[in-house]
This record gives sequence, structure tokens and C-alpha cells, in this order.
Amino acid sequence: MKYLKPNQIKKYHKNGFLLAKGIFTKKECETFKKILSNEINKGKKVYKKYEKEGKKINHNSNKLKDIPRKINQGFLQDIAHRNAEIMKLAKNKKITTLVHQIFSEQDKMYRLYRSLSIFKTKDISNRTPWHQDMPYWKGNPNKLSIWISLDKVTRKSGSVCYIPGSHKKIYKHVKTNSYLVTKNVDENKRVSVETEKGDILIHHSMIVHGSEENILRKSRFALIFTYQPAIDLSHHRSGSAKLIQHKVKN
Repeated sequence: MKYLKPNQIKKYHKNGFLLAKGIFTKKECETFKKILSNEINKGKKVYKKYEKEGKKINHNSNKLKDIPRKINQGFLQDIAHRNAEIMKLAKNKKITTLVHQIFSEQDKMYRLYRSLSIFKTKDISNRTPWHQDMPYWKGNPNKLSIWISLDKVTRKSGSVCYIPGSHKKIYKHVKTNSYLVTKNVDENKRVSVETEKGDILIHHSMIVHGSEENILRKSRFALIFTYQPAIDLSHHRSGSAKLIQHKVKN
């Protein structure tokens, strides 16, 4: 089964991002969301315990499933390694088919470079500034992220926004808080992409992107998996990234 038409693949390579509609059902999304919510609650309890005990929460960028230090800011890193069902989703044929189509239909092995959830709630509503992912990452820039929308997301509830074609350009960045904010972005080219439950956003590791402010204060949950060709052994943490196989029926 193929989810993308040739003109969509061409559009991805031109713009650096693509919206794939209705990949997962609403029922599937509710199941994923329930699993994710449980993991977020676990993460908050762990974080609260460390705060209560007065322990200093050190950042170890090479440790998988480290203390979820940004859980109260809407981030949960290494979600696939924290939960077997989410790891199973990262290997789901619907997703690997999309990756397979975008990269090369001759390649059937990929690596899961990173997994995380980025979520907004009534208490976490801030806008994400413009940035590119590769300045934070290791290895080659030939990576793509699969952003699974577990809720209906509008511009007013914090939709993802992009600068089309910016994956082909190297930008300068300035460090602001924990972000490397991209400088000299042409706001006139801003495209905000609204999604329904089950839609997937695919974007290149070099695309300039961010998110709108959640002015509605509505919950907005997403799961994100980043893949790369199997030849690239780099990983967001220590060691090699997990190998993912796309199985094709003969």
C-alpha cells in the first residue's frame, strides 16, 4: 500500500514538509493518547519526587529515559523507549510506508533517531519559536520527522508552522533560553498547518518550523518519531539508533 502520490513526494522535497491526511483512525488516536497520557503522568510523578526531595536534576543528554526534566514544559523525550506500545507504533507499517516513500523505495531499513511527545494544555500554551532541528542533532541531515496529530489542531490551539523551502538553506541562530532560535526568517512565508486526528505531518530535519500559541488553552497532543537511513548510525542518545525494517509483501 502507498499513501503518498508522486506529486506529494515532489511537494515534500520542494517545501521540506507535507501533510498526510487520515493515516490513523480516531479510535487508534484515542488509544495512543491514553497510553501517552499515562506516560506523561508517570513522568510528572518522577519529576515531582526529585523536586520534593530537593535533588538537583542534572541533564544527561546521552542517557535514554533520563529524568523527564521538561515534562512541565510540554516535552517527554524517548517516549518509544519508555513504552513498548509506543515503540510498536514507531515500527507501524503505516509509518514505515511513508518513510519508505519519502526516502527511497529501494531502501527498506531505517533507524529511529529520536522519539518524543510535544504537547500543549491549558497550563502549557506558549508559542514555539522558529528553529531548525539539525543544530541540536548528530549525524547527517538526511532525517525526517513523523508528527502524529492525536487531536484536532487549529491555528488557535497551537498548530505547527513552517517556512517552505527553508530546508535548503543554512540559517544563523541565537540561543534564547533552551532554544537555538533561527534568525532572519521571512514571516511573510509562514504557513500554519491545521490537522485532524490521525493526520501526519512529515518534515525535514533542516526545515525552519515552530508552533502557534495555544490561545484556546485546549489540550493538543502529538507523537513524533524521527527516522534516518540505516547507514547513519547516529543517535539522539548514546549508542546506535534502533533499526527499523519496512516489510514489503512479495
